[in-house]
Amino acid sequence: AAAPAHASASTSASAASSPPPGCVVTPAEEAAHMETWTVSALCSTLSLENVLLLLNGALLERQMVVLCPNLGELSAVVLSVTALLRPLQWQSLMLPVLPQSMISFLDAPVPFIVGVQHKTAEVRSRSSHLSRVNVYKDEVKLHGSNPALPRLKELTTVLRPLHAAVADAMSGSSRHPIAEPTAAARRASRAFLIAWREYLGALVNNLRAYAITDMNGREKMSILLKDSFVDSFSRSDRPFMKAFCETQMFGEYADEQLK
Repeated sequence: AAAPAHASASTSASAASSPPPGCVVTPAEEAAHMETWTVSALCSTLSLENVLLLLNGALLERQMVVLCPNLGELSAVVLSVTALLRPLQWQSLMLPVLPQSMISFLDAPVPFIVGVQHKTAEVRSRSSHLSRVNVYKDEVKLHGSNPALPRLKELTTVLRPLHAAVADAMSGSSRHPIAEPTAAARRASRAFLIAWREYLGALVNNLRAYAITDMNGREKMSILLKDSFVDSFSRSDRPFMKAFCETQMFGEYADEQLK
């Protein structure tokens, strides 16, 4: 049942970034092209503070519904999370566009990020307990306890001019149905991505220093000492890191790094 929504988003993305006839595009090039398209749309529709709130909720695996009547922008904002989480990978459910016939999915007891095009009365009712991203209002409301991202002030200082550069480069783009980023917008989006990924990578790049090796029979297994890892951060950053370390996304990444 989810196929139509995913297909719709994929079709929209392809229409926005189709290569010239006869041009062969590698998977890596296609992924890079998609990344800059989604980040361009994200930074041109949400303020930096709200972009960071969205990423905060995603990193803590909140149940999130993204609302926007523009199908292209809706798809792009949801898909941007995948690009911005790397080197981590979202482990649960993600749908760029949730069909109206599947609105009951918002009651699912698992982490998810889904896009909803029309905010009907049923959507309002079912999403009252969820984290909500209103793209058309540039508004993000996270549900529950959400400690701030580590070194948030420093991060904001680094990202603000990069976010502004993307928004400025996108200011002349048509937003209906899909905004095709200019070359300048793509360059600015790439710079934003690089800076964010450097920040995110720094949070998780030293896991082996906090792991012990357990010899279980013939297998050698590394185990992360989460408490020691969390304690390596400043006191003000520990609430977020403690919650982040309990996510499935972090667990999968740590297991892969410690193999």
